[in-house]
Amino acid sequence: MLQTNLPNSKGFTLLEMTIALGIFVILFTLTLGVYSYALKAEQRTIQISKLQREAQFIMEIIAKKIRSGKIDYTYYDNDIESAGESDLALLDSSGNQTVFRFSEQNISVCIVNCSFPENFYVIPPTDVFIGSLQFFIDPLTNPFTTLNTPPDKFPKVTIILDLVNTRAGSTRHLEVQQTVPQRLAGF
Repeated sequence: MLQTNLPNSKGFTLLEMTIALGIFVILFTLTLGVYSYALKAEQRTIQISKLQREAQFIMEIIAKKIRSGKIDYTYYDNDIESAGESDLALLDSSGNQTVFRFSEQNISVCIVNCSFPENFYVIPPTDVFIGSLQFFIDPLTNPFTTLNTPPDKFPKVTIILDLVNTRAGSTRHLEVQQTVPQRLAGF
């Protein structure tokens, strides 16, 4: 005897399976969206952290040289641009010249015989390139030209640095500005 009507049969109907599968897909999609957002936020944080470290490193190098030296006004032939310079020329207490130069998305530094381009060495940032770098020197002329009168202003340099990091198709910029006074007033 075959029995075709089973009133006590156990299992799921097709409708119940479809609803359960739909709920699972919705929950999976929501979870995947949250995970994707968290991953993007982590990448953004890593990029910004890397930019901050590189900016701090570069600014420390330049600021240390400015504080321990003086601006070499003769390098600019007393014609410093008020709109900013791409080079910063400094003299240490022994009269040795140091020049920082922005070119080709890099910062180069020269410590000896800066008349020749081959004497410049790149300060290598890791996974970061320099979008722009400007040095604003104030005052525009050497305030220590006369020894009889004290200067009206002491020299200072404002550095504006734009760093760029591209990672996983996402580009981040970090613009940093710092004003550094010259400590050694005319030696």
